[in-house]
Amino acid sequence: MAKIELPGHILNTLSTVLQQLQQSLPELKQIPDFSAHAYKWQQGELKPIHQLRQMELADLKGIERQKEKVIQNTLQFLNGLPANDVLLTGSRGTGKSSIVRALLTEYADQGLRLIEIERDDLSDLPQIQQLIAERP
Repeated sequence: MAKIELPGHILNTLSTVLQQLQQSLPELKQIPDFSAHAYKWQQGELKPIHQLRQMELADLKGIERQKEKVIQNTLQFLNGLPANDVLLTGSRGTGKSSIVRALLTEYADQGLRLIEIERDDLSDLPQIQQLIAERP
């Protein structure tokens, strides 16, 4: 096969075009770092959260019935038994986020993981499910 040499100005032009093209392409998606217990869905990627605010279930007062049901459901989920999806509702400051953090604190060593998704990103749920489909 014959070797073809291009003039320098053509190589420079091709190099410039390739650099411009590379700048306009989106970054390659990285494989998520699954070493954390919690993640945040941001800009189409799972970002690990390594600095978690610890919360203990015993510190949550006045919501014993709700805690009991959520704990029971979480344990069923962790043990591979039938479990329900959970929707926590209530006014701001009633402990919705605190109970989730406390569950993670209590059960992370048993495999519980958390993914935080903003309301505006809920349409990305199928994409997130695909990313974690093979995870335990």
